[in-house]
Amino acid sequence: MNKSKSITMAIFWLPWAVQACDLDFNLEPSPINVSYEPFSAVGALGKTTFELRNTAQEDKFILDLRAIEAPTLDEYQILFEANTSDAQLRPIDDQRFELQLAPGESKKIDLNALVSHASVPPAGVTEITFELSATSANTGIDCWEQLYLPVHINAPSRAQFNIAGADTAYFDGPNLYHLDFGKLVSGMNRRVFFQLRANDKVTMTLESENNGRMVHQTQSKYGVAYTFSLEGQELDLSSKTTIHLETAPTFRGISMPVDITIGSTNGIPSGDYADTITIDVSAL
Repeated sequence: MNKSKSITMAIFWLPWAVQACDLDFNLEPSPINVSYEPFSAVGALGKTTFELRNTAQEDKFILDLRAIEAPTLDEYQILFEANTSDAQLRPIDDQRFELQLAPGESKKIDLNALVSHASVPPAGVTEITFELSATSANTGIDCWEQLYLPVHINAPSRAQFNIAGADTAYFDGPNLYHLDFGKLVSGMNRRVFFQLRANDKVTMTLESENNGRMVHQTQSKYGVAYTFSLEGQELDLSSKTTIHLETAPTFRGISMPVDITIGSTNGIPSGDYADTITIDVSAL
């Protein structure tokens, strides 16, 4: 009698455990606010701080800031600088950093954003959003789900004004210009240029002290009328005049010709004649 024996074999397959990237926030970053002077040649700086803790066994991570598509993104350049209290953070490029953080440790990171504009930024607030991510330097596994970091760029309304072609500009101060006609002759003309740059619409007001007349300095009953034309358009200076201007937001700005033409000088006594025009320029 033959006895048979059966042998049952159980084979178990155990997959390799995938190591998670356990890098978490003790403190999440707040939005970066940048106050940007429109005519700055060096740009502006904004800052935020966040704190990370490492609950994994690995100690090396890659921090990455990727811009999300925005209509104005090409006009701005944003460079990031990240710092810690020691040498545990190494820049890879302007938007990536290698972080060394021992298991169980936490580290505060100061993140600076240097913002510059290709030209002059328009007035208002521009928001450009970045995604802040972290991956394991060894496995490439993401450490957290999406986290967005907005950069708010606030450019105030600014206008800068200058007069080219006047005599002794800045002679009596940075905002006072002189225009000397010499001996007054009917029909005499002088041309200067109003130079203006702004990042918003501009309001310009002109007010003549003597309502569009050059008055004798000792005998005020005598005066000489003159015409005042801006870009070929004659302005009435018999009262306060307001005009609205638009200029492309560039560092160069615009230059507008101004022609001042002396009226009739018949029958006036000799002496010095003068008028003061007060010009106020403001961005809306």
